[in-house]
Amino acid sequence: MFETWLAERFPATAQPAGKARIEEWRKAGAPPPLAWRSLAHLARSGGLLDLAIETLECGLAEAPGDDGLLADRACLATQVGDDDTARDLTARIIPGSPFRILPLLTAFEAGTHDDITELVAALGGLGQWDDGHDRLVKACRQAGRAGEGAGFVAQWMGRHGIAPMALVRAGEALLEAGQPEASLRMLQPIWQANEDSLAAMIGPCRPPTTLPDAIEAKIEHGLAAPPNPPFALPGAELSPDGARVLFVGAATNGGREVFPNDLAAHLAATADVAGGQLDLWLDDSTGKPLEVRAPDSAIAQRLAALAQHIERTRPDIVLLDCSWSPTGRGLSRDMVAGWKARFGFRLVCMFRDALKAAQSLMEYWAEISEGVLVFDPHSPALPAMGGKGVAIPVPALHPPFAPGTNDKGLLFVGGLAQPHRVMLLAALANRPLGLTLLIGAERKQRTANSADYAAHLARAGMVLNLAAHDQAERLVTGRVWESIACGALLLEQDGSGTEAFFTPWHHYLPWSHAGDIEGICRVLERRPDLRDAIASRALAFARDHYGPDKVWRAVLAAGREKPPSHQNQS
Repeated sequence: MFETWLAERFPATAQPAGKARIEEWRKAGAPPPLAWRSLAHLARSGGLLDLAIETLECGLAEAPGDDGLLADRACLATQVGDDDTARDLTARIIPGSPFRILPLLTAFEAGTHDDITELVAALGGLGQWDDGHDRLVKACRQAGRAGEGAGFVAQWMGRHGIAPMALVRAGEALLEAGQPEASLRMLQPIWQANEDSLAAMIGPCRPPTTLPDAIEAKIEHGLAAPPNPPFALPGAELSPDGARVLFVGAATNGGREVFPNDLAAHLAATADVAGGQLDLWLDDSTGKPLEVRAPDSAIAQRLAALAQHIERTRPDIVLLDCSWSPTGRGLSRDMVAGWKARFGFRLVCMFRDALKAAQSLMEYWAEISEGVLVFDPHSPALPAMGGKGVAIPVPALHPPFAPGTNDKGLLFVGGLAQPHRVMLLAALANRPLGLTLLIGAERKQRTANSADYAAHLARAGMVLNLAAHDQAERLVTGRVWESIACGALLLEQDGSGTEAFFTPWHHYLPWSHAGDIEGICRVLERRPDLRDAIASRALAFARDHYGPDKVWRAVLAAGREKPPSHQNQS
């Protein structure tokens, strides 16, 4: 029975794994519901949600009261947007059963179930901190209920004792809840215990004092010295209006707290200023299909609509925002290659975070692409792009990103996806630096659109940026360019690819640990003229060398049939 279902319904690529799962089930002598669940999990992990649902329905036809089948089916119902079915299935699970946790948690994450009383009781009774506990606290933060998440962690630790990850999650939630002192109390022991690894990302837990006089001398020396040559961009000879470009990507960034697609907005404004021709296809079904609460069939319909749009508009270049890993749901390389053959466009794939971990994904798309765009000249994945890689600035030099009063002190605005960020920010927020944090729900409320976000940057005197992704890699974030465009002084983490575009101590101030940041703030508090001089030079340099016309020409160059021989290529 299971072999027949596998052979008839699953794609050929999943057959070997499916057969192995069936064999494991037989050897274990497990009941049939576990085999159905295992096959459904295989389909789900491959992005085949409709098939996973059909597989679970087969299992429920044989064992309608099995809690495991009901739980998995309820989770999938939530994932595809069938909320009534999800509630009905969850209600059929025996009260008190641990199988109720996942469907309730999935519904809370999706925003379709707000009462977490049962989740708090169930997870609070489990003595081992695991993924379910993490997900609950994270979902509380995403829902603007960080205080409840911190309260849950405190309750759990009061009952079961200290666990390192519980401390981390509590620290994250407390910082978002506006309690930096309590956050630091939670996080400092973790920072100290892991100082060898964390020091490479944010410095030591108790950093040395960086003397303001030494910082002031470095700034004055940096301003007096000539800047480094600009980073060379290809395409200087191309006409900005020489090609019709279609941008394809998600409509939003983020999870439940979504923001408009910032790179799409930047590229659209850049094309407009440069005189280019850019069409936007923004659809979460295309850009992040696993996060869209809809059946696979609905995703397929949206992809068909995209193909029809390409056929109708006939772009010269399709610029694909590759921010997801292909599965059986959504765009695939074979699908896009087929469209290229039919419609004759050239493909440029864009990677926001071109980290080493993304290299296999970049190689996957580079195989059918004319160009691969990244925003970090130091990306370790660039050498593997076979001459197709092109690094460009994040094109933020356009309204509403423009200078303002720039007199409101030090600002951090951004996400807290990694614990080391929270540790550093909690430490800084406990020092008399006048640091403003726009994080969590407050960030969503106050920077929900580009104009509001730009207004905060234009009021900031200095913007703090954290580039470290892990011990070895740093990223050039969009905030680097947005801050400079808004006339703020950038405090950028030392060793990032920003140094390829700008000159440290002349266009921005580098830091390695909290002591550097505190020393910089003290200097600029007494010498605002230095802050203004650096910020104005950075903006002028960006306008001269990385303006909209130059970036747009680089985008067109990446889409050439044969990438030009140029130093800005892997």
